[in-house]
Amino acid sequence: MSVRGWNWGAMDMISSNLSFSVGGKPVFEIPVDEIASINGQNKDVNIDIKERSQITPSIPGQKRKPRDDVLVQMQLYVPGMEGDDIEIDDEDLDEEAKILKTEKNKQGEKEDGEIEDVDNEEGKITAAASFANRLKRAANLGTNAGEELSKFQKIMCLTPRGRFDLIIYPSYMRMVGTSHDITIQFKNIKSLFLLPRPDLIYYTIVVSLQPPLRQGNTKYPFLVFHFEEAEHSLTLDEKLINQKCPGKLQAAYDGLLHEVFSDVLSGLTEKEILLPSEKYRSDHEKNTGIKCSYKAAEAFLYPLDSGFVSIPKPTMFFKHSEINKVTFSRIGGQTTRTMEIKIDVSGVEYVFGNMPREEHSYLQAYCRQMKIKIENELEEVSTAIYDLGDDVDIESEDEGKRKRDPDEDDEDESEDEDFVAEDSGSDVPEEFNAKYKGDDTDEEGNT
Repeated sequence: MSVRGWNWGAMDMISSNLSFSVGGKPVFEIPVDEIASINGQNKDVNIDIKERSQITPSIPGQKRKPRDDVLVQMQLYVPGMEGDDIEIDDEDLDEEAKILKTEKNKQGEKEDGEIEDVDNEEGKITAAASFANRLKRAANLGTNAGEELSKFQKIMCLTPRGRFDLIIYPSYMRMVGTSHDITIQFKNIKSLFLLPRPDLIYYTIVVSLQPPLRQGNTKYPFLVFHFEEAEHSLTLDEKLINQKCPGKLQAAYDGLLHEVFSDVLSGLTEKEILLPSEKYRSDHEKNTGIKCSYKAAEAFLYPLDSGFVSIPKPTMFFKHSEINKVTFSRIGGQTTRTMEIKIDVSGVEYVFGNMPREEHSYLQAYCRQMKIKIENELEEVSTAIYDLGDDVDIESEDEGKRKRDPDEDDEDESEDEDFVAEDSGSDVPEEFNAKYKGDDTDEEGNT
């Protein structure tokens, strides 16, 4: 075992383990079946490790003990082009560690799922891409899992943000962007949502993942794809789909782009597409979602037959079975046109504001049909204001509230035109009381 602590060494496959060695001595090993994804871009190779819950025990029935610290990601620096010998300029290294050997086995054709980072001048791929492809083959990620079925180009993804080519295979999907190559296994997809925007110009497809996609310290439990309304035709190899995924796909699809993509994904994952509920219809009949805000961000809230879903950031899904109650409350004064709703999920309250008040009756009817407990603060506030009425004189908190005396005459409140103030300048109570009459004062007000 090498204990020198150098970070320059040789990475190679030994049996079913990825081994890193310095000076011919092993430093650490990683079983290839614990690798979740591999991305090679430019001179870097990023290796994501599966979470402990995803790793299959070597002994059936064995339970893995939880650990406080686990390896989740590793980044390797692999300079140069494929087939080059790279000299490492470091006097402290021994002779064997001064040269980093890269992949020399050139192949005539690039296999399915491999990364291609090509130098335009010499036509060679980078050493990082070559090494990443070799790891993918060893870990069975994206190369041996089947042939390409279809490809959707330049699809906008809101989380994680970027434009990706979505390449569909029988058991997984690749998201290939300018700086990422992400593999999504269909067995990790738990739910699919197709949500039209209120303007009906854009459509959103949400893919729920369990376990979440991880990039560094960030986890993405949902993939949010953004589609414009566009026609799309797709023809598949009938022999291939009968061989790789019989009964899951059609030979041809023709329709809107988001419909074709969702149908293909639904067929391969065998998951039903969740749509907005028919039991909810807003003031505008075509709208199936409600434009609102969550904290400081714009949001769209969709009532479904199985729960509520909110997009785009953060994307959240609340199942009906997890909702304790929904509270409607009002913000602002009497003239406000907006309200807010609070969704209580297992004791945690999620507040959606800036929602049109016209949606109150429709949302309330929907919640009643779904047998969700309702608290209506909106009506309580309106009733309280109505009960006060117009004949209310609001005084200071010390004096409280009192009603006007109906026996008071307007003449008693008129000014005394004959009154003349004294020169002393001092304020006495009599000067401000229209009913006051001194002992020595006649009806004319003269002393």
